[in-house]
Formats: sequence, structure tokens, C-alpha cells
Amino acid sequence: MVPGGLVDGPVYGTIFRQLKGLHLNEPDEFAELQNPYVVYHDDIGDYSTNEPTMDGTAGALYIWGWLAK
Repeated sequence: MVPGGLVDGPVYGTIFRQLKGLHLNEPDEFAELQNPYVVYHDDIGDYSTNEPTMDGTAGALYIWGWLAK
């Protein structure tokens, strides 16, 4: 768990279906919203759509620091 960090968003379904070693630890809470084009899972077992993103987090911290002046 990375408290306060941003995570990546949806990925193309074609990419998701080709990933190796991916398994959801919990039932897909967004199953009714998923489509073949893009998918997103808020699950620690999905390393592609729920991974911490350093570039997004760093950019957000920079902006928030500037706005805090």
C-alpha cells in the first residue's frame, strides 16, 4: 500500500488479457462497468491498472507544493 500516491488508470483490454501472472484477489467490484475496450480493477492483484505511478505522483506533489505558497 502506498498511502497518498496516485495509481495508474484503465488499460486497453487487449493489453490486460495478455498480461502474465495477474490474478484478482477479490471479486471485480466494477464487473458490470467493464467493457472489452478498457478495464480497471481496484485490486492489489492487478499490477497493471492499480500500480503506483511515480511520474503522476511527482507531478502532483510539485503542483500542490506550488499552490501551497
